[in-house]
Amino acid sequence: MTIHERIDQYLNDRFSSGEKEKIEKLADEILRSGVSIAEVESMLRSGYAHYPDMSQSKGQIIQKQMTCDYTGIRFHYFLYIPENYHLSVQHSLTIVAHGGNNAMSPSEANQTAFDYIQAYLPMGIQGGHILAAPASTFGWGAIGTGNVFSLISRLVRRLHIHPDKIHLTGQSMGGHLAYRMAMWFSDRFGALSPHSGGYDYVTQETIRNLVDAKAYCVFGEYEPYGINEANHINAKWLKAHRQENWVFVEKKSGGHAIYPDEFPNILHFFSQFPRNLYPSSVNIKIKGKMKFEGEGHPNWGTQKIMPLPGRSFYSDSRYWIRIVEGDFSGQWIELQATIGQNNHIQIQTKNITKLEIMLHPKMLNAVLPVTIIINGKIRKQETIKTTLPQLLSIVKQWDDRGRIFYTKWAFDI
Repeated sequence: MTIHERIDQYLNDRFSSGEKEKIEKLADEILRSGVSIAEVESMLRSGYAHYPDMSQSKGQIIQKQMTCDYTGIRFHYFLYIPENYHLSVQHSLTIVAHGGNNAMSPSEANQTAFDYIQAYLPMGIQGGHILAAPASTFGWGAIGTGNVFSLISRLVRRLHIHPDKIHLTGQSMGGHLAYRMAMWFSDRFGALSPHSGGYDYVTQETIRNLVDAKAYCVFGEYEPYGINEANHINAKWLKAHRQENWVFVEKKSGGHAIYPDEFPNILHFFSQFPRNLYPSSVNIKIKGKMKFEGEGHPNWGTQKIMPLPGRSFYSDSRYWIRIVEGDFSGQWIELQATIGQNNHIQIQTKNITKLEIMLHPKMLNAVLPVTIIINGKIRKQETIKTTLPQLLSIVKQWDDRGRIFYTKWAFDI
């Protein structure tokens, strides 16, 4: 078995015990083989050593069923593999989130997901994107988000997908999801595209979370539910704060609809903004816990969906920084982090008691010491030292082959 295959084997063993022993054994094998850290990074970014032959499925929409990694719920999804798909090339993936509500029957959700992937099919044909539309009977809250991440984890193992060219779009309820992904999980995606979705995040005081994302927003002049007004408010704030990575397109005389004439513009926007895990600044403002601990809704009666043991997912990280502990009782948790001159990282926090900083040579001059300043105090001055077990564990923790960091530093505040 090659080192590439051993790394794949380790990453596929996602939920078993004995993690410490496994990662130490793999790191030792890699070091004894003479494979460098740069070569390990290349293996991770390039994808799996082997993929199944999907040639018989190209150019058509196929329906599949799978189990959510986090809840154990079974759900269907629809998949389109473009005609130009080839095992030797890394392809873009676009998740298509359907509209509807959070109390749909399985047949309703499946039919709606199918209708949506058909509506967005030109993006797959014209742009050569793999398209995937999961069906959610529970809407696009925490449960639906778990379905999306589970589907991505499955597809990156079956199809040769570029880890930094995973995008998400959706309309109506799916447009709301695109906004939420931009707000809480922007470091999981390249650019996003909400259609006929979104709320007034200025009044909610959460709009600063959108600063680090890239999005192409489409909405009609005559939207229901205040969607038109909300998008205007968000657009005004983002423009005032010089956020040119957000584009808002209002369709004159249009309503609550999908606009295929915008697909070429969205594809171009996606191509301009692959994911960048190493931005010069990170912004967070959030209330409440950043962990999936179960979800209920009046539409579901007394039913509450709980995560499987040890399988929660988190919204506590943004790019190269992670909030480990803080006051989650309802106070605003705030963070602003900036990579500045002279290898300095400046961080301002509020109601955070512990955080982690993850580092990659692309972020700074790796030869010189890095200075970490938190709330005005110098906390560390040290060069970046490569830690192979940490590099591999971060990739496995997020199940993300593009999430490459050479080391991480923890700080109590």
